[in-house]
Amino acid sequence: MKENKPPNNLFLNRKVYIASIIAVAVLFALFFSLMSDSVKAYLGLRQKQEPEVVTEISLTFAFQNPQWNAQIEQTVADFEQAYPQIRVTYEPDYEHVVYEDVLARRIARNELGDIVQLKTPAAYVDGNYLAPIPDEVSKDISYVYQDDGKTWAVGAVETTNGILYNKKIFEQYQLKEPATYDEFLNICSVLKENGIVPIGVAGEDLWHMEYWVNHYFRTDALSKNGDWLNDAAAGLVSWTDPEVVQMLDDMKGLFENQYVNEDWRAVSDGTLPYMLANGNVAMVFTGPWTAAGMQETDVFEAGWFLVPDREGRTFAAKNQDTFWALSKECAKDEEVYQAAVCFLEFFYSQDNYSRICENTLTFPVKEIESVTGPQDGIRADIMESNQNSTKKVIDYIGNSSCPQNFEADMLEIIEAYLGSDESAEEAAEKIQTAWLTRMETEKANE
Repeated sequence: MKENKPPNNLFLNRKVYIASIIAVAVLFALFFSLMSDSVKAYLGLRQKQEPEVVTEISLTFAFQNPQWNAQIEQTVADFEQAYPQIRVTYEPDYEHVVYEDVLARRIARNELGDIVQLKTPAAYVDGNYLAPIPDEVSKDISYVYQDDGKTWAVGAVETTNGILYNKKIFEQYQLKEPATYDEFLNICSVLKENGIVPIGVAGEDLWHMEYWVNHYFRTDALSKNGDWLNDAAAGLVSWTDPEVVQMLDDMKGLFENQYVNEDWRAVSDGTLPYMLANGNVAMVFTGPWTAAGMQETDVFEAGWFLVPDREGRTFAAKNQDTFWALSKECAKDEEVYQAAVCFLEFFYSQDNYSRICENTLTFPVKEIESVTGPQDGIRADIMESNQNSTKKVIDYIGNSSCPQNFEADMLEIIEAYLGSDESAEEAAEKIQTAWLTRMETEKANE
């Protein structure tokens, strides 16, 4: 009979020990495999989100209104998402002075930027600050600035100006859009008699005064002589001529009759939409973008009309003064230049450009399939008044026919004149002196 021996514990412990080591090894292998995949996935995501090589371009533009600013910011965000290898830095310029003064200081600091919004490209071409824009950007755009066979700036949008008014107030006092200038003045008189400020003016922003000044200049001067500014440069007409005196008299009448807000010199342009919506004023002279940014409510509904002249004619502003240009500094780096060109192409792309025109109520300068927003209400009012105007006027004070810095001089003279007992003739003499001084400075710098 065999003897039953106990199992060899040493042998069994060795087998368990080996099995445990194998199990742990397998677990470590699996863990590191999973970690490796996670790291690779993370690094791959980082590479997609943050390209190894990023080209940075700078954008300089005017904070003309919140709507324009918002659309530029949206364009930058969408562009960077579509082109992660390009980063766009930007800083909207908002100051009380005219935009050209802002750009002059940027040039002095060598901070003009790579892509620049301009109002009058000619001066910057003459100053050798710009680089040519390639045909792939400019070929389908309706207005561009060209010189010496090259395109130096391309139109961004086309705009107009007019009276944006509170329909609820007009209805309350049984007022209708005016057919003549006398009817417009009568509207102002009725509103004032009923304790409503007829017109909101934002004199704190010097550039806001362009609206009324250029309206009267179109009506009293350019409607009769479309080459008035060129003739002034040639010495054929003067800022002391009767049409200018009439312009100054017409404008002064609004202030003398207290048809504008009493605190007009302390109000900024950005405040006017709130004053209009709240019924503090009944009308403001502005651009369509202001209407685009105002939400209609039970107490506010927007209307639009052009101020007619004494014979009932209306002269629509055909504003082609918003350009994109590329700086000379931009062109010194081919990579930066191509990135800037890429941004401009994206700006005019179908989806992006139609959104901009829709949300600012501006007119496209490049053919697009459609503007997708509603074609009724205030948009229809703006389109109708523009199309039915007696004449569309392109020229304006501050265009390329004017010497540099004259516009700011003139607006300051007119602001002082409107708040004083100075006569129209005296103000006209000062404007003529400023014109001649700026013309002489420009010639000396040639």
